[in-house]
Amino acid sequence: MIKLFLLMLIISINTYAEESEYAWQIEKVQDKGVMYSKNGEYVWGDRIYFIKESKDCEQDFIIFTWSSDDDGYELNNTNLFTLFLDDLELKNPTGNRYKLAADLQNISTIAGTLKALHYSTVEIEPWIKSKLLSTKELKIKSDIKKLHLDTEAYDFTEFNKINKQAYDLCKKI
Repeated sequence: MIKLFLLMLIISINTYAEESEYAWQIEKVQDKGVMYSKNGEYVWGDRIYFIKESKDCEQDFIIFTWSSDDDGYELNNTNLFTLFLDDLELKNPTGNRYKLAADLQNISTIAGTLKALHYSTVEIEPWIKSKLLSTKELKIKSDIKKLHLDTEAYDFTEFNKINKQAYDLCKKI
């Protein structure tokens, strides 16, 4: 199932209309679930995706793409990303720093030299989702040193509404 979403992600990366390139997009993925996504604020092509599988519409998974013009990627087993909500670093319920570990799944070339790095699907824990629903901006900072830009931001002011729409669409599948 997740591989289907990754395939859809790769195919659809350049299919969004120019007038809504920073708006949230919601789409049904066959009869398997719902994907909702948004372009980054700093670099077009950096995109964050949330997935709801029809078997459990309450649960969300996150996938994101990052772009770089560097061919020398650090393809380690796991790449760590720090999440900042409204410029505050996300802490876990015990107050410790929270780092999202996502494996690099695929690299595709866009516009000749720009590379899109596609990271693996990560299940969003309920405590993180509750924080995402109330934040205005999500920033993701990468520990990968060779990226063109190590931080990407996403406007989350409408995330609560979009998450509800995705949930309602998921329940209809």
